[in-house]
Amino acid sequence: MLENEAKAQFYGCRSPVPLLQISRRKWHPPVLIGPPRALNNGAAIDELHSTVFGKTGRIFGHGHWNTVNARLEYGQLLRGKKRYEQAESLYRTFIDEMDRDGGPESVAVLCIFNALGTVYAKRQKLKEAEAILVRAVAGFRTQSGDRDERTLTAAFNLGGVYQDREKLCCAISMYHGAAYVFKDVMGISDKTTIAAFTSLAALCSAGRALPEAEEAYNLALRGLEEAARQSSMDDLILKLDLGVLYRDVGRLGAAEKLTREVYQGLKDARSGHAAAALTCLGTVYARQGRAAEAETSLSDALKDFATCETEYSATAYAASFSLDNLLRSHRRLAEAEAMYQRAWSSARSVGGLQHATSCTVADALSSLYKE
Repeated sequence: MLENEAKAQFYGCRSPVPLLQISRRKWHPPVLIGPPRALNNGAAIDELHSTVFGKTGRIFGHGHWNTVNARLEYGQLLRGKKRYEQAESLYRTFIDEMDRDGGPESVAVLCIFNALGTVYAKRQKLKEAEAILVRAVAGFRTQSGDRDERTLTAAFNLGGVYQDREKLCCAISMYHGAAYVFKDVMGISDKTTIAAFTSLAALCSAGRALPEAEEAYNLALRGLEEAARQSSMDDLILKLDLGVLYRDVGRLGAAEKLTREVYQGLKDARSGHAAAALTCLGTVYARQGRAAEAETSLSDALKDFATCETEYSATAYAASFSLDNLLRSHRRLAEAEAMYQRAWSSARSVGGLQHATSCTVADALSSLYKE
């Protein structure tokens, strides 16, 4: 599943492409038992492994919290150096030892489970990530309760794995539980609370649970405001997503006002996402019956996309496809055909001939030829 293609669907037309948001979900780091050591090179990491980790294992045993903490620190450092395979081996070996010895799943051990789940997810081992994170969530709930930060962190990470495996109902359930309890426990302005509400809003929008999506967007925006980040790029992108939602539920006046505000902010920031906001504004104009303004906005968006980096190529498809539909609705068929051809070329370059986006454009082009 390509995130760029999801952006294309989101900011322009609705097609069978799975939906994600521009606001990229980030893995929440595993909760450490103690403070991480500030080591900045591979030699220092190896020294930690050979001294601290080795000594704690010999002195306390591999299930003691000192040994677990050393493994967590070492694993974090390996991950920081993108040595994910070694981090996986470290965590996996520890868990195999615990399972073999029948040791208790203490909070410290459960932190290893959560850490291994995030490493599996990084390496796209999603089935394994789901299994170990389910185990972590269940264990944290038993040991620490539903409202403990570690329980919520593991649930948030599990929601991300469910999302990547396209188990959207399960992902929404995990994000919903984590987001609202994070709000109560850590506050609306906490960065993890904001991230959880952002992810929840994205999936609710994808599942067409639009009232729930609107509430989650507004809570995320409130969190950014209370964190004094109301003019940040994250704030602008969330407002753009909310503007798209307003458009889709028919609140076109609110969509126009919010999208105009976002477009100006992104334009002033010289962000490549300004063209995406202009695309959204064009589709709002089209739904309002303001054809000339819609055509101008979509044409200008395409010009802006032409100067952007390749990461916006799929979103440029949205502008192109939306302009196609506008031209077609006004019986400007020759121009529509040229634009459909352009959209098809863009979609094929991103997803290939068999992808749903390419097929959608091909179907539209075929139906145009039949008119």
